Amino acid sequence: MNKRLITVFVLLGMGTRLFPVMIQLGLFFSLFLSLFMSWDDYMYEQTMNEGGRMSNEQR
Repeated sequence: MNKRLITVFVLLGMGTRLFPVMIQLGLFFSLFLSLFMSWDDYMYEQTMNEGGRMSNEQR
């Protein structure tokens, strides 16, 4: 076989080994982002329920 073709297959095999890790990182990052956004919304609602400490200029 051609040496370049063998090299391509080896590099392709090494690259596909990283796919599960990339998928895990993507899932954990999206979970973190979702939890952070829901926490931020919750804290905003709590601030507004306490009498709206923000002045009209900051809104």
